[in-house]
Amino acid sequence: MNCHKCGKEIDGQEYKMVAEWSFCTDCFSSLLNKPSPKPEPEPVIVENTIECYVCKRQIEDENFKKMGIWPFCPGCYDTMMPAPAPEKTESSDKKDEDEHRVSVRMVTEVVKRVNCEGCGRQIPEKGGKAVEDKIFCPDCYYALSAEKKQISSPGKSYSCDSCGRNVPESSLKSVEGFLICSACRATDSELSVQIARSRHLQMMQRIRSEMPV
Repeated sequence: MNCHKCGKEIDGQEYKMVAEWSFCTDCFSSLLNKPSPKPEPEPVIVENTIECYVCKRQIEDENFKKMGIWPFCPGCYDTMMPAPAPEKTESSDKKDEDEHRVSVRMVTEVVKRVNCEGCGRQIPEKGGKAVEDKIFCPDCYYALSAEKKQISSPGKSYSCDSCGRNVPESSLKSVEGFLICSACRATDSELSVQIARSRHLQMMQRIRSEMPV
């Protein structure tokens, strides 16, 4: 068994459990003495201009829009703003009711639990790791040999559609058709999808402008 934070082997040593995760004593102490969060960094302004986070254009600092800690030009900001909600009708009420039934069914599927093939304990099905068609809890998965892990994790890296970083495939999740890394989802899942959608729209508009008339 390994520490969930530092990865150190803790079999035969004293450790602490937090929910389903095990921590060595040092990491557990650091959790209890977590330092106060650092202030969010402000965007860097150079010569009275600032760079749009999506299209990378330089814009005058008094014209940029801000969402969270990220600056956007007016065009990119408008593409990410949600459209006004349509007036509800009898048919839309029925559609909302049908969508509610679907969401309830999806929640039921998300919380479905299965037994870990390694230790036998029950874990959420979506939280397990698949190796050779068998589901393992995180602790048992990381305890497997490198050869077995290679079967399900070929080691390729992929690009996040929101932040553009190259990350392991296991860190990505498909959200509304876009591959979003775990860091973007944890920071602001809704905003990360909006940024990915805006980047995709910019690419499509650029391709259309290059097409022959």
